[in-house]
Parts: sequence; C-alpha cells; structure tokens
Amino acid sequence: ANEYVILFVVYTPTCAIRRRVFSWMIALCLPLVLWCGGNGAVGDIVSALSSEGYLDIKTLLLVLLSSMIVLEVFRFFRVGGSVIYAVLASLAACCVISNPGFTVRWDIILSFIAAPLMAFLFSAGIRALFKVVFAKVRVHLIAMSYHMRLAVIIAILMTVCALGLNWGGMLYGVGRMMAGEKAAMTGMLVIVEVMLLISLHYEKGRADEPYGPFADFSIYAVVSVGLSVASVMLFFSFEASASAIGLSPVPLSVTSLVMSAIAGVEAAQGSRLVGNAEYVKEAVAFTAVPACSFVLTYLTLHMIGGESADHLVDFVVIGAAVLILSALSFAGYARRQHRQKDAMDRLVYVQQQ
Repeated sequence: ANEYVILFVVYTPTCAIRRRVFSWMIALCLPLVLWCGGNGAVGDIVSALSSEGYLDIKTLLLVLLSSMIVLEVFRFFRVGGSVIYAVLASLAACCVISNPGFTVRWDIILSFIAAPLMAFLFSAGIRALFKVVFAKVRVHLIAMSYHMRLAVIIAILMTVCALGLNWGGMLYGVGRMMAGEKAAMTGMLVIVEVMLLISLHYEKGRADEPYGPFADFSIYAVVSVGLSVASVMLFFSFEASASAIGLSPVPLSVTSLVMSAIAGVEAAQGSRLVGNAEYVKEAVAFTAVPACSFVLTYLTLHMIGGESADHLVDFVVIGAAVLILSALSFAGYARRQHRQKDAMDRLVYVQQQ
C-alpha cells in the first residue's frame, strides 16, 4: 500500500482527473490486470527461490516476520524500503540454507540494478523530447493543456497495466508456493481489494488540490516520470523483452523507480525537484533493506536448526551482520546528535526573538 501511494500520488499535481474518479478507476482496473499478470514470467523468480516449490508455515512466518522487522527498524530511522525486495531477500536466504546446490542468478541481480538506471534514462529522454518539441512547435496554452491532460490519462492507464502485470506474478508466485492455483489467485485478489479499499478510505475527504512532495512538479515532469516508470515495469514483466538484453523478469520497487525517474527529469531540465537527502535515503533503502532481510533470515534459520551448505557463506553473513549493526548504531548516534542540534537551534532562535 505504501508503494501504491508513492506511485500514483505523482499524478496528483496535474489535477487531470478528480481524485475520487481516479481512485475508483484504479480500484476497478488494477485487480483485473493483476489477474492477467498472475501467470506471467515474474512469478518464476519466486518459484526459483524454493527448491521444493512450496513454503511450510514456519518458513513463511519467518520470511514475513524478518521482512517486517527490518522495514520497521529502517522506518524508525526515517528510511523507507521496498517490501518486495525485503521478501525476496528473505526467500533467498531460505533457499541458500535449504538448497546445497544453490547458485547465484546474476541475471536477476543485474535486473534489479538495471531497472533504476533505465528509469533514469527513459525519464531524461522523455523530458528532453518535450523540451525540444515544445520549443519548435507553437501551440496555444489552452491547446497544450488539453494535450498534456490526455498524456497524463495515458500515463495513468499505462501505470495501472504495468503495476498489475509486474506485481501480479510476484503475488501469485508467493501464493502458489503456499497453496493451489485457485486458492493463490483468490487470496491474491482478496489482498489487493483490501489494499485498494484502505487506500480509498484514506483518500476520502481530501481535496482535489495537489499535496505532498510532488506538489511543485510541472506537468511535463509528471508525465516523464509516469511514462518512464510504467515502461520499465512493463519491460521487466515479460520474458521476451527482458531476455533480449540478457536480463530476467523481476518484480520491481516503485520507490526506487520513481526516484530514479525524478533524477532523470532533473538532469534533463537542469533544475532540482527533490533534496539530496531523499536520494541518500533511497540509496540506503535500495541496498541495506534487502541485505538486512537476508542476514536476519539466515541467522534466524541457523538458530532454529537450519544448516548451511557453505561455511564461507556463514562467514560473509556474520561479517555483514556486524557491519549492519555498526551502521545502525552510528545512524542512531547521528540521529541523536541531529536532534540535539535542532533543539539547540530552536532555543537560540527563541532567545534571539
């Protein structure tokens, strides 16, 4: 639900569609597209992380619990993270422990790295194209607003399709490991409907005016970000497109794609849209959240009786755990120092006034 909000709130500054119409359109279209994407190639990555093709209830509980603990710890330090990446990393730890013949799928790892880079390049290219075309073509402002509103609506529809096709395989793949196909598909749609109803509940009562960190975005930036994110998610939703450049279909984090697309727009138009702190937080979340989820699941499986296939992996995981704990301790110390400095600055300001 967090990533859903981040993805679609980008379109809010345009006011192209009323908020209630926009929300109900997504609520009706997204489950249908998720159903269509359930049998997509993205679900194969989830099956590849289970040597037996299913998860017992103990392993499932461990995967979800480890992922949620890691995400909550990082949110305590005001750093977000992708639930998808956390769950996949936790599943990978289970696979390493239980499968002696486990080999690293570099095509999958490279896909996760390539997706934000492609979002950056696509958004920069689209924004530069807008800049060149509108500099040469003389169009009245009212006509331009009409055409850009149509572009926003097309971007919204593309985003809904891309999200459903990309995440449908992920949700269905996890459900298929726990139950039969019909139960997995039914459970997936029930979860999606609950998420959408929760989102609609929080949207109720809001005005149609823009809000949030994207309120100052121009309509050109919004369309560039939306089209680039949708294109990248569609690209990594099909085997034919991803394998054409030696990569694999993977479920993607919306937050990392949106921030990469915003950076591409900034590079194309030569102006800043968000602060450096947001990029630093996203970089930390992109790398540290899945790493911590993997380490926590791996160590927990050891404590409850799992056996590792390679002692070198044990050494690497323990070293990573020490580094992560040291980094979190330093982050907590830096946060306390920052809060003390803010309190002192406020006190000095009050005394000066």
